[in-house]
Amino acid sequence: MNKLNENNEVTVRKILLIANKCEYELDGDIYHEVYKLGFGDPIFVSAEHGDGIQDLLQEIEKMIPEEKKSDYEKKKGKRLEKFLKLKDKLKKEILEVQRENNATQEEEGFFSF
Repeated sequence: MNKLNENNEVTVRKILLIANKCEYELDGDIYHEVYKLGFGDPIFVSAEHGDGIQDLLQEIEKMIPEEKKSDYEKKKGKRLEKFLKLKDKLKKEILEVQRENNATQEEEGFFSF
């Protein structure tokens, strides 16, 4: 947590610089510009494609104080379980919509190959 020091200045433990929208190869100039910001090594991610997300999670986990890691691990397991259930549910719903769309298209004379 950030705290005020005796001069009413905020002290920061660590800043994570995260660059999103990095699903494609970026040229060296962009990397150089991001590094010039001075926040240390950036973490390049693509939230849409999932690229770099594991690196981001590892960096976040490094910042968790030792006394809170066991609680974090418990919550992480529950979140993962919930995520997997939601993912399966969403997958089923998408397949159902696709089936409905294909049936509608075939009724209207459209064919999908």
